[in-house]
Amino acid sequence: MRLLLAAWCCGLLFVQLLPRLPGPALGWLFVIVALALGCIPRLRWCGCLLAAISWAGWYAAHALERRLPEALAGQTFQIVGVLIEAPQSAFDSLRLSLTGVNVATHRWSRQHISVRLSWYRPPFALEPGMRCRVYVRLKPPRGLRNLGGFDAERWYFANAIDAIGYVVAHPDN
Repeated sequence: MRLLLAAWCCGLLFVQLLPRLPGPALGWLFVIVALALGCIPRLRWCGCLLAAISWAGWYAAHALERRLPEALAGQTFQIVGVLIEAPQSAFDSLRLSLTGVNVATHRWSRQHISVRLSWYRPPFALEPGMRCRVYVRLKPPRGLRNLGGFDAERWYFANAIDAIGYVVAHPDN
């Protein structure tokens, strides 16, 4: 059992070290081979390793697929979402985290994504659990690449933030 757990952890770590994610065809091949190796007691750990690689690759690809595409960066969207935590004050703005956001354009549509927003001088007090309908300008979550510094993109990925942006001035906000 410990060997299987070690193989699973090694498979998950292996995907973290890859320069890019394996394609879906390779993932399905790994699943089929993992099932076959699972039937052989001495090679069960190899099957567990391959299963972990395919699962981690699928999970990462699914999380990256939910992100706002680069082609839509800087566009204004009307979104509806639920405020999931208390707004954080930052200089002259509030930082918000909304979930359950539906974003749709004629080229791209996603439901239930999570966004991190800045709102400069909101007209009313915001509380967790509040449903907000606002106009925002979004971009894909990314951060600066400073060696030894804070990795913002990793933080966004770990916290399932699919887009970042700010609330724009609009009469309907």
